[in-house]
Amino acid sequence: MKKIPNHELAEVVIPASSTATNFFFPDMQNLRNTQTWGLQVYSSEQLPNAPISGNALVTAAVLRTGFVTLVDDKGAELLKQMPLLLFNTLKFDVSTSTNIYETNAKGLTGKKINWTKSYIRFTAAPATGANTSVICSISYTQNGEVNKMGCNN
Repeated sequence: MKKIPNHELAEVVIPASSTATNFFFPDMQNLRNTQTWGLQVYSSEQLPNAPISGNALVTAAVLRTGFVTLVDDKGAELLKQMPLLLFNTLKFDVSTSTNIYETNAKGLTGKKINWTKSYIRFTAAPATGANTSVICSISYTQNGEVNKMGCNN
């Protein structure tokens, strides 16, 4: 079973009719100076709306065109353009199934992430006629906490 010591839900908003392809993570006060252990993303086929804004989530087809870059607290790119779809580990379609299961959740190494420098890049502008969002579940521990993830870092 995967341990989740602390959790923050992050929302990256894609404004309606935007022609941009890069979208930065927001400043999340709870995640400043924390160690990040996990990242998951969700599509509209799994969850209908973002609980923070109420925006519709991007589709799985849009997730397939996204790549995430995570920057650490020293400015180094830890993950550079890693396919976003690799972090979409729930197997569930809200329209056809009630059975939810998770496959191969990706673990991170407890690095401190500078979220305002980290971003999602799409191969083409994913904007539609309305705001949409990518939501991310982020697992973390506070600095100074006993390592709840069972790893030595």
